[in-house]
Amino acid sequence: MTVANFKARYPQFTQEDNIIQPILEECKVFICPKTFQAKTEIALFLLVAHELTIQEAITNNSDTDKIISRSIEGGSVTIAHTQGKDTLEAYYQKTIYGEKFLAIKKSVRFVGAVLT
Repeated sequence: MTVANFKARYPQFTQEDNIIQPILEECKVFICPKTFQAKTEIALFLLVAHELTIQEAITNNSDTDKIISRSIEGGSVTIAHTQGKDTLEAYYQKTIYGEKFLAIKKSVRFVGAVLT
């Protein structure tokens, strides 16, 4: 689960490795391999893609209500207004990557608590 693997799967993210690496490390905290099992890498990469998309919208002073598209060549980010509760699930629903992450998250069975 490296930046190189992430970029191979999602080549539309062209940020420098030193931008992606800390986000990758941060997202690993939310992904328990015992829970996600064979889906661990894809869940992690979807979460990273979600965070990078949100970060890009914030950097570009875009509304982060619901990001429904993203230009591959650094062009525009398209936003659609959504109504809903301010929950973690609503946060993930802001991007297509977050929605896919939620689908995977809902498809796995929680396995115990992770304490460090």
